[in-house]
Amino acid sequence: MTNKHLYVVLAGIFLFSAAPAFSKDFKTATTGAEFLSVCTRPDVDASNFCEGFVQAVFDTGYRSGASLCIPADTTRKKLLRTVVQTLKTKPEFSPHNAGVIIFAIMDELYPCS
Repeated sequence: MTNKHLYVVLAGIFLFSAAPAFSKDFKTATTGAEFLSVCTRPDVDASNFCEGFVQAVFDTGYRSGASLCIPADTTRKKLLRTVVQTLKTKPEFSPHNAGVIIFAIMDELYPCS
């Protein structure tokens, strides 16, 4: 991860942890560790939840004007596998807000050139 992307992640974590509008009780926010724990379960409900979570992060970023250039043939399952694999190799993301982390992963992997 480049320094630019690290700063984006850290800024996002700061914003999500400092803004009470995002969650009345920040302890209810999903962490990277919780997301990884759920998204490595072999059941359909977990898979559906995780795919929906990743889709919601993408949709939120897209609507806010972020430039993500995810190839048209990328499925939610493929995107989820990529996010899960990245979370497995980056344990430093574990305690942070899953939405912010997932967006940073997508931003790093699918930048618009």
